[in-house]
Amino acid sequence: MTDDPLEGFLRAFTTPRGPEKAKGQLLAAAKAQAIAFGKAPMSPATKRSREEFRMPRRTTRTKPAEAVEPQEQDERRRDESFLGALEEQFGATPWWVISGALHAIMLLVFALTVISQAVEEEGENVIIQSNVTKMKPQEEEPPKIISEFDNKRTIDMEEQVEKPIIMQDPEISDHIETADELDFHTAKGEEDKISDLPLGGTGVIGTLGLGGGGAGKFGQRGGGGRKNLVARWGGSAASESAVAAALKWLADHQEADGHWDCAKYGGRMPRTGEPAPHDIGVSGLALLAFLGAGNSETSGTWKSTVGRGIGWMSSHQQANGAFILPNDKSDGSLYGHAIATLAMVENYGMSERSSARSSAQKAIDFLMSIQTPPGGWRYQSCPQESDSSVTGWVVMALKSAKTAEIAVDAKGFQGASRWYDTVSSADGYIGYQRPGFGSSAMTAVGMTSRVFMGWKPTEQSMAGGANILLQNLPTWGSPDFYLWYYATLAMFQMGGKYWDTWNAEMKDVLVKNQCKEAGDNKGSWDPIGGGGIGEGGRVMSTALGALSLEVYYRYLPLYR
Repeated sequence: MTDDPLEGFLRAFTTPRGPEKAKGQLLAAAKAQAIAFGKAPMSPATKRSREEFRMPRRTTRTKPAEAVEPQEQDERRRDESFLGALEEQFGATPWWVISGALHAIMLLVFALTVISQAVEEEGENVIIQSNVTKMKPQEEEPPKIISEFDNKRTIDMEEQVEKPIIMQDPEISDHIETADELDFHTAKGEEDKISDLPLGGTGVIGTLGLGGGGAGKFGQRGGGGRKNLVARWGGSAASESAVAAALKWLADHQEADGHWDCAKYGGRMPRTGEPAPHDIGVSGLALLAFLGAGNSETSGTWKSTVGRGIGWMSSHQQANGAFILPNDKSDGSLYGHAIATLAMVENYGMSERSSARSSAQKAIDFLMSIQTPPGGWRYQSCPQESDSSVTGWVVMALKSAKTAEIAVDAKGFQGASRWYDTVSSADGYIGYQRPGFGSSAMTAVGMTSRVFMGWKPTEQSMAGGANILLQNLPTWGSPDFYLWYYATLAMFQMGGKYWDTWNAEMKDVLVKNQCKEAGDNKGSWDPIGGGGIGEGGRVMSTALGALSLEVYYRYLPLYR
C-alpha cells in the first residue's frame, strides 16, 4: 500500500464511501506536503522575504503548564512542527494568495460533503439533478376518432356449409394486412379525404373505407382486417365459407374471354322469354363480388379472374365512355353501365393502375352527361325521367369514384339527393318514380343512397325506413336478392338493433340455402324470387348473395 497521501485521496474518492474518506485524505495530503516543504532547504532570498512579511507575535501571559503525558507531548510536538512548517513555507506568501487558497479548500470540502450525501442516498449511482422546473405543456383534448371496434358483441356460430373452404373461426387481429402480409396504414380510412360538399340532409360525402397497401383505397377487405371486421360486425366462419364457395362458382363459370354469360345460366327476358342480353350487367356484378372480397386485377387469390373480367369490360367500352353492348337495346342497358362503372371504379381504387383510372373516369363522365332534369337517372329511352332504382346504382358508382379520388361533378350528388326528396313519404317509404307508391326494395335503395350522400342514421326518415325493412326480413319462402342486397347495406349503416335483427336473418337464410350438393351449381344460389332475378339468372343471384355476405368489410360504417 502506498504512502503517498494524494494517491490515497484519489483512491478513497472512488470507493462507495469515498467522499467522506477523501476529506481526511485531503487534509493528510496537505499536512504531508507542508511537512515536505518545511524540510526543504530555503534560499537566502526566501529567508529575507519571509522575515520582512512575518507578522510580529503577540506576547501574552500564560498559565503555568500542566503536567502532560508523554504521548500527548509527542502529538503536540508534531502539531507544532506541522504549524511551523506551514509558517516557514507560506509565511512569505502574500495574504491575498493565502485567502484565495483557503476559500478554494473550503469550496472543495463543501462540494465533497454534498456529493457524499448523494452517494449515501443512491448507493453507487451518482445522480446529478437540476432544480429547474419544467413547464408542463398545456394538455389538449385528443381528437375523437370513429372506431370500428367499439361495442364488441359475441358471435353465434351457425351451421357450417358442407365441406367449407374456410375452416378457421373469425379472429381479432391487431392490424390490417393483405393476403401477402402487406400492412395498410389505416382500416378506418383517411379522414382528411372527406369532402366538405353539402349534399342535403345533414351530412357530407364521407369515405367508404379508405385503406392502402396492396388493396389501395379499399384495403380493409383483405387479410387480418377482413377477419377483424367479420368478427366485429356479426359475420362468422360459415358466412365466409359461403362467400368463398360463391366466388369459386363464379370463377369456374367465367367465359374464356373474361365475361359472364347471362343467358347461359338462366337469364331470360320477362315478357318474351328470350335470352337476356345483360352480359355487361351480370359481369359487373360478378366483378363486384370478387372486388368486395379483396381481389383486384393486381392482388388477391382471384386476381387472374378479375384481370380477365376487367380486360373484357374495357374492350367493350364505347368512345363516349358507355359500357353498352351494340345488341343490347333493352331498358336494362343503363343498369348494366352503372353496375359496370361501379366495378371499374373500385378496381382502380384497389389496383391504382393508370389504365384503369382512365376507363373509370370516362364511365363516370358518361353518367354525368345523361343525368336527367329531375335529378336522377333512368333508361336511355326516357331522357326526361328519373327512377330510384337506376339512380341507386349510379349513386354507388359516384360515391366509390369519390373514394377512389376520381373526379365527380357535385351536381351528381345534389341532383340525386333532390330526387330522393321528391319521391319520399313522411312514413319513410321511398317510391320508384313518385311518392306514395313506395316499396321495401326502393326504400332500401333510397336509404343506402342517402347515407352514402351524408344522411345520418338518426334522421327520422332513416329510422322510418329501417322499421319498414324490419317488417320484411329475409325468408327463403319469398326470396328477393335485390332487396336483400340493398337492405343489408342500409341496415349495416343504421347499426344497433336494426342491424342485429336484419343480419341474423339475412346470414341464416343465405348460408342455409346456398347450393351444397355436388354438381355444377355447388356454391351458387338458385335464381328464384323477385327483384328482376329472372333476367339476371344464376350469375346475378350468386353475385348478390356473395355481396350481401361481404357487407362486414366491403364498406365501413360511416357513423360508428
